[in-house]
Amino acid sequence: MKKLRLPLSKKNYLIGVIFLGLPFFTYAQSDLQRQFSLEASIISLGVAYEQPLLKNTEAELSVGVTDFFRSEMGYSINSLTKKFSPYTKVALRHYYNRNHREHKGKDNSFNKGNFIAFKNKILYGATCDNDIRMINEVHWGVQTQLAKRLLFTFHIGIGHYYRKSYVKQESNSKYWLFAPTLGLKLKYVLW
Repeated sequence: MKKLRLPLSKKNYLIGVIFLGLPFFTYAQSDLQRQFSLEASIISLGVAYEQPLLKNTEAELSVGVTDFFRSEMGYSINSLTKKFSPYTKVALRHYYNRNHREHKGKDNSFNKGNFIAFKNKILYGATCDNDIRMINEVHWGVQTQLAKRLLFTFHIGIGHYYRKSYVKQESNSKYWLFAPTLGLKLKYVLW
C-alpha cells in the first residue's frame, strides 16, 4: 500500500482550511466557550484558539515558537545556541468534571476544569538542521483561573516522539521514543 505524501504547500493549505473551518463546525450548544489566547511556558511562546465541538469536548489549535531541540543530545533543551523552532499543536480535550463543578456552584467560565486529551505537536527544525519532530501524547490535565483573564494549565501524560531528519547522518535518521510528558503554561485570554 502506498503512503499518501503531500507537498508542504498542500499540508499548509489543509491545516489552514481545518483551522479556519472549525468555528463553523459545532455539533451542539455548549457551555464551553470559544477562546483566543496568548500562551507562554518555560520554553515556548504562542497563540491558541479553543473551539467547542461537543458539550464537554473542544479542539485547541496553537502555533508559536519554542526553544530548539538539538539532535546530537536527543531531546534536551539547548538555550545557548539561540535557535528557535516554530511549532503547531492540535489537541482534542474532553472535560470530565464540568457538570460536577456546576452542581457545586463553581465558576466554569474560561473553560476551567479537569480534562483528558490527545495532542499532536509538530516542531519544525531550524533551516540549517532541516529537521522535523512530532510528539503524539495522551495526558490528564487541569485548567484553572489565576486572575481575571489569566489561566494556568497543567498536564501530565505519556508521549510518543518521532523525528525525521532530511539530512543524512552517520546513524539512522529516524527514531521512535516513548517518554513521560509534563506541561505547565500560562494563557491570557484575549476574547
